[in-house]
Amino acid sequence: EGETVELIANVEVTGAVKIEKSITLDLGEYNIARNGDKDSDTVIFVSGGDVVITGTGTVTAAPYAPAVWVKDGKLTIKGGNFVGGNHAVYAVKNGSVIIEGGKFEYTDAACSGLVLNVHDDCRKTASIVVKGGTFYKFDPEDNAAEGKNTNFVADHYASVEIEENVWKVVAKVYVAEVNGVKYETLQEAINACTNGETVK
Repeated sequence: EGETVELIANVEVTGAVKIEKSITLDLGEYNIARNGDKDSDTVIFVSGGDVVITGTGTVTAAPYAPAVWVKDGKLTIKGGNFVGGNHAVYAVKNGSVIIEGGKFEYTDAACSGLVLNVHDDCRKTASIVVKGGTFYKFDPEDNAAEGKNTNFVADHYASVEIEENVWKVVAKVYVAEVNGVKYETLQEAINACTNGETVK
């Protein structure tokens, strides 16, 4: 509990890397990959604990499978590249995912194309919240994962299209405030004011 596992070489696994305790997995610059032909052939499977993933390495799933599957516990992704067959990150049961950095994409054009996804039956108990990261062919602020206009992006953050079909999540920058409500432009703040109020 509380220790760090550092990857020191590339790894190809034949089964999921199972994590059920509070640790940090530092990918470093190394990669983890898994071959397979089923949608359950995930690479990293989190079933408990408070887990953190850092580094710049790549986690690559088999076709049809997610790169990371979170069943229970909490996973915070601070870095790494996550390439799923169908989903880069998949949350089920009581799984909680916070994304603060990293890159996320899928490879299987025959699949749903949902880079992030919460299992339909677990929408009240599982969650994915995005506060950073780069997403390919998927806008985390406006997608169809949990129905039309699904938004995984946290309050005070925004998804910005930095090139065609590539979105980056960044913190919003506020320039003015009226009665405790912050605005991204001065004009928005002025428009929100009534006579006698103060923009600061």
